[in-house]
Amino acid sequence: MATKTAMSSHSEPFNRNKLAILIGISFVIFLGIFTNYTQLQSQLRLIAERQTQGEVVDRVEVFKVNYEFVPDNFMETYKMDSVEKADYFDKILEEEMHRQHVGRQKHQNPVGLQNKSSQSTSHPKQKLPSCLQARNDTIAKSSYRKLPTPYINLGFPKMGTSTLHSFFECGGYKSTHFRCSMSMSCAKCTSQSVLHGFPPLKECIDERPSDVFAQLDNGTYFPQLELLDEFVEGYPEATFFLTFRDMEKWYHSISHWPPRKKGPHMDERWQKMNLTGLPAGIGNNVEEFSSWYCGHAERVRSLIDKNPLQTLVEIDIEDHMAGTRMAEMFGVEEQCWGHANVNGNIHPELDGDDVGLAMKFHKEKRRDSKQAKQMKGSGIKAGVIHNATSNYSDDGDDGESDDDDYDNNYNEKDEQNGNDGNGLYTDQYEIENERSVSTFRNRSCFIAQKSNITKSQYGQLSTPFINLGMPKMGSSSLHKFFRCGKVQSSHYLCKGNGFDESRTCRQCIVNAIERGDPPLASCGDYDAFMQIDDGSNLPQISHLKEIHEEKPNATFVLTFRPIEDWY
Repeated sequence: MATKTAMSSHSEPFNRNKLAILIGISFVIFLGIFTNYTQLQSQLRLIAERQTQGEVVDRVEVFKVNYEFVPDNFMETYKMDSVEKADYFDKILEEEMHRQHVGRQKHQNPVGLQNKSSQSTSHPKQKLPSCLQARNDTIAKSSYRKLPTPYINLGFPKMGTSTLHSFFECGGYKSTHFRCSMSMSCAKCTSQSVLHGFPPLKECIDERPSDVFAQLDNGTYFPQLELLDEFVEGYPEATFFLTFRDMEKWYHSISHWPPRKKGPHMDERWQKMNLTGLPAGIGNNVEEFSSWYCGHAERVRSLIDKNPLQTLVEIDIEDHMAGTRMAEMFGVEEQCWGHANVNGNIHPELDGDDVGLAMKFHKEKRRDSKQAKQMKGSGIKAGVIHNATSNYSDDGDDGESDDDDYDNNYNEKDEQNGNDGNGLYTDQYEIENERSVSTFRNRSCFIAQKSNITKSQYGQLSTPFINLGMPKMGSSSLHKFFRCGKVQSSHYLCKGNGFDESRTCRQCIVNAIERGDPPLASCGDYDAFMQIDDGSNLPQISHLKEIHEEKPNATFVLTFRPIEDWY
C-alpha cells in the first residue's frame, strides 16, 4: 500500500508536466495555423488584385503598337475597393483602347504612305471651331413655315444636297438638283445669267420655274463660291441653306466618290481646279478641306448677316433631330427626311432597309404630287397594254442612284476645257433640246394608269408576266420582287431548250422568229420575263406584235418613272 502511495505521488507531477507540454504544443500549433491562415488570406487577396490588374494589362497589350501601357496612377488602385477598381480599370481600358487604335493606324500607315481612309480617321477628335458647326438658333420659331422662296443651298457636294432635294420634292416643292432644266445644268444657267447682266437664277427659272435649288454646282464650277456675292445681292429676301457634317466623314466621302475603284474622285479633281479658297495643289488631307469649308461658312454667314431680310438655315445632316427641325420649319412630313445618294461601298453601317424605306417614301410622295398636278385637267384614257404598273425604283444593275450629283457627267476633258478658277465654266455635256418641258410633263403617255386592274382580279392575273418597259425603269426591281415571291423569273438572260444562261432573252426571241417559231418558245419555262432586251436591241418594240400574238392571255407590265430621272 505504501509503495502504491509513493508511486502515485511521483506520477502526479509527471502528468502535470505532460499536460503543460501538450497545452504549449497545442498553443504553438494553433498560433502557427492562425498566422498561416492570416498570411494565406492576405496572399489570396493580393493574388486576386494582381490577376485583375494583369487581365486589364493583358487585354490592353493586344492593342499595343510601339509603347507599353502603364496608367499614370496605377499604384493608387491598391487603395481602392473592388467596385472602384472595376470602374477605374474599365475607364482606363476604354481610353487606352481608343488611343492605341489610333496609334496602330498611324503605325500601319506612316506619314507619306497613308491612304485616304487613314488620313480621314487617324486624328483624335478635338473640339470643332464654330465655322464647322451648324447653328440651330438662326431661325425664330415665329418664322417657321413662313420662310420665303427661293430656297438656295450654298453647301457643297456630298453634304446632303440629294437629301435636301428629296425632302422638298417629297413635300410637293418644285426642286432642282444639278440640272435646272432638261437642257442646262444649274452651273451653266447661273453663269450665263450673270454674264448677261441678270441675277444668277434668272435664266434657270425661265427654263424651269423652281422653288428649291439643292445643288448649284456641277463639280467643276461652283456658283455658291464664284457667284456668292451675286446671289446675296440678287435675292435679298431668299432663304439660304448651309449644310454641315463631320469633316472626316465628308473627306472620306469625297475621296471615294464616285464609287469606283479607280479615280479620279472628287478630292483629286478639286485639288487641280484652283477654286476660290482652295488653290491648286491644296486639298491633300482632311485638315485642308476643313479649312476650305470653314472659310466658306464664315464668308456666307458674314454676307447674309448684313441683310436682315435674308435667312440662313444651317443643318447638320448627321444630327438625329435634323428631320424634326426641317419638318417643323417647312411643314413637310418628317419621313421625307433621310439618306439619299448613299455610297453603300463606304457606308455599310447604314441600315439598308431604313434607307430604302425613306427613299420609297420620298418617291411615292413625289410621284403622287406630280401625278396629281399632271392628271388635273388632263383627260386620260385607258391604254392598250397596261395590265400592271410599278412603283418605280432604281434598277440595281450598276449601283447608280437617282441623284448621281455630277459624277456620271464627268470626263477628263473637264480639266482641260472646264473652269480654270478665273472664268465661267463651259459645260461639255449640255444637250440641246428644243422640246417644251411642259409638253413632256403633261402628256398622258408618261403617266401610269391605275384603273386597268380591278380588285377582283388581284391574285388571279395569268402568267407569264412580260415586262414591256425600258431598261432603267425598274426591270431589276420587278425581277427581284417576283423571285422573292417564288415566281420563276428571268432578267436579261434566258435559259431554255438546252442552252445555258449565257444566252440573252433577246437572242432566243430573234432566233425563234427566224425559225418561224413563237418568240418566247425557246426562252425557257419562266412565269415572268422582266427584261427581254439586251440594251441595244429592244424586242418589246421591234417584235411587240409577235409577242402579243403568241401570248394573248399574258399579263403585260409597263413601267413608268419621271422622264427626266430616267433620261
